[in-house]
Amino acid sequence: KQSKLKTFERKMDQYIYPLLYEMKAISGKSKLKGKNMGVISKQFQFNPDWDEDIMAELMKLFGTVFKWSPPALPKIKRRIDGNRHKVKLSDVKKIGLMPFIKKNKVFSYAVSAPGIFNFTSFGTVRKSPIEKN
Repeated sequence: KQSKLKTFERKMDQYIYPLLYEMKAISGKSKLKGKNMGVISKQFQFNPDWDEDIMAELMKLFGTVFKWSPPALPKIKRRIDGNRHKVKLSDVKKIGLMPFIKKNKVFSYAVSAPGIFNFTSFGTVRKSPIEKN
C-alpha cells in the first residue's frame, strides 16, 4: 500500500536510488515512472556468476530499509540459459495466467510495461532444467 504514496516515491528517488548507483546496482532506466512525482524507475540486469556480491548488498539494503531479514543467497552451481519472450498481456489474459505458464513452460515472468508480458522459458524441453534427473 505504501508504495503508492508520494513519500515512498520521494524516498526511492532521494535515498534508495543514490545508494543503488553507488553499489553499481543500476544498469539503466526502465519505461515506468511514478504517478506522484514522475520519478523514472531504474532497473538492474545482473549476471549471478559475477554479481553475487552486489546481490548480497542489495538484500542487506532492502532488509534495513524495509525492516525484514534478508534471505541467504543460494550458491550457483551451474548456469541455465533460457529464452526471453514478449507477448501482449491481453494474449495471456485470454487463456489465463496458469494455463499460459504451463503451456509455455514459463520459468519467470514480469509485466515490465503496461500491456506487455515478458517471460523466460526453456523452450520445448519436456522437463525443467532445474529439476533433478
